[in-house]
This record gives sequence, structure tokens and C-alpha cells, in this order.
Amino acid sequence: MDSPEQWRWVWIVTAAVFAVGEMSTPGSFFMAPFAVGALVAAALSFAGVSVAASWVVCIVVSIGTLAAMRPLARRLDRDALDHGVGARRLTG
Repeated sequence: MDSPEQWRWVWIVTAAVFAVGEMSTPGSFFMAPFAVGALVAAALSFAGVSVAASWVVCIVVSIGTLAAMRPLARRLDRDALDHGVGARRLTG
């Protein structure tokens, strides 16, 4: 399985799995960077780039996107309203 033709489909499925995982856990922005990295690796595989280069690009893009999205996730968590749970919602 060293052919970019086979890996392009692996990358697309991986990107889809991470995207669905991100949609099922909204607001965390944890799986989205890995979906972006896999999508970029899929594009490189369609361009005929080697599998090793696709892996390296996937890892670098995923780490870069994760580093770029963490401040956004922290800001959204900080600005979120805390409605409380159960009886705590009724106070005030």
C-alpha cells in the first residue's frame, strides 16, 4: 500500500471521519485540524506526491491548524454563558 492512488482514498475517508467526529463534539475544535491535515494529504496524493511526503504534510498541517485554532476555542469557552445544571439554573 505504498501507492498514492490507494492512499488518496484512505486520506479522504480519514478526513471524513475526523469531520464527522468534530461535528458530533461541537465547540472543541480538536478533530477539525486533523480533518484539514488529512484533506491536504489527500490533495497531495491526487497530485501524485509520495506517501511519506503526504504523511509529513498531514502531520505538519494538523499541528499548525491545531495551534491556530486553540486560541479560538479558548476564547469561545471563556465567552460561553454558564447556565448551570439542574437546580443551579433556577438561582437568580
